[in-house]
Amino acid sequence: MDEARAASRTQEINESDDDGAGVLGCDWALLPADLLTHIFSGLEVVDLVSSGAVCRSWNTSYSEVRRLGLCSPDKTPCLLYLSPDQDGDPGKATLRRLSTCKFYRIPVPAPPSYSALGSSHGWLVIADERSELHLFNPVTGVQIDLPPLETIEHVTPVRDYTGSKTVGYVVYSITPSAPELKINLANIARMMQKFSLGEARYNLYQRVILSANPSLGNKCIVMIIHHPQTQLSYARVGDSRWTWLTASDDCFGYHDCFYDDMDGLFYALRRTGEIHTINLRGPAPLVNSIFPACDAYLNCTNYIVRAPWGDLLQIWRTFQIGDNQKLETGLVQVFKSDIAKQDLVGIKDLQGHVLFIGYGSSFFVSVKDLPMFPPNLVFLAHDNCKCDLVEKPVINDVLVYNIEDDTLIDFTTLGLWMNYPPIWIRPSFFSQHK
Repeated sequence: MDEARAASRTQEINESDDDGAGVLGCDWALLPADLLTHIFSGLEVVDLVSSGAVCRSWNTSYSEVRRLGLCSPDKTPCLLYLSPDQDGDPGKATLRRLSTCKFYRIPVPAPPSYSALGSSHGWLVIADERSELHLFNPVTGVQIDLPPLETIEHVTPVRDYTGSKTVGYVVYSITPSAPELKINLANIARMMQKFSLGEARYNLYQRVILSANPSLGNKCIVMIIHHPQTQLSYARVGDSRWTWLTASDDCFGYHDCFYDDMDGLFYALRRTGEIHTINLRGPAPLVNSIFPACDAYLNCTNYIVRAPWGDLLQIWRTFQIGDNQKLETGLVQVFKSDIAKQDLVGIKDLQGHVLFIGYGSSFFVSVKDLPMFPPNLVFLAHDNCKCDLVEKPVINDVLVYNIEDDTLIDFTTLGLWMNYPPIWIRPSFFSQHK
């Protein structure tokens, strides 16, 4: 994104007066450029964007900091609501910072037509009104299109009477162990489902995982967990179609996945607690089971994350019907996957960190960067699990779970627009798509 576009973006995100006059009558616009650059290089992304919108001279220094790559990574998570802002503006979503509870209005592409399906590396994964997937950086405005939905192996487009316009999709229930579709009158309802253009995004996608920042182009692999039976398909940024993962007959029933930069493998967690590693670096995908299945919980969604100290953790989140007859979180359990002993071990210590989970990629933050919170907290946000309690489960609660004393608290100070699913995100400037 060029600097003219960057300047325009800062004005969109946080409009200010242009004269630079501020506190005590000082003309802040006259601060020396080298001093501004030094100050700005110590700011996190959201603060830096706000500073760049103050006046022309500040925007010049802001652009220089971005050009030189001096800006600090944004360690403070934010809750993003892809919805109209508090003033009802349909062209902006709300970004609410955890550390300060301050909110920012973020321009998004054509809301409310887009639905947020998760976040990773500071980017949102969004689906448009035709259920097509895109990657979107809410700070810079850069958007990258992903392969068409109809290139997923399980999906066939439904055309209108002219055969030229797609009006919906049929999703067939094929699996790696049964890739051939066999339909008869007895199983036709079970083997295929039909959705309108907009319905597919709510019924097909379970989770989207990125191996790297999308700015790296085809070095970024996008893995989607999708129905039927929560299987995996993947594509590199720039690919024209999705590739179905069929390297093992057991490639289904996944709840979560992450990419490990250290070994270049995806780690995928099945609903039973079994862990698969997925190697996409060779001529053909390789899938290995490295951790066995455990006792599976009903009405539970599981998360997997690599801890900063190296352990492979599973977080099990069980749901229940609340007093308002809506689905809510009832129980949270945090386990270490002991690979050597092939056993799950409950833990009560996050070693000076807090953990964030939800519809996006899970991540840790050191309490040194969030001194207002004690360690050993798990922050939970929206999820889109599939369970038997309700027909279309959507978990909109924002909660904090303390793994030391097993308390679960409604984090109402952030839940201002709970009609819209919130997503944890750490804003990023790294957006030069090549």
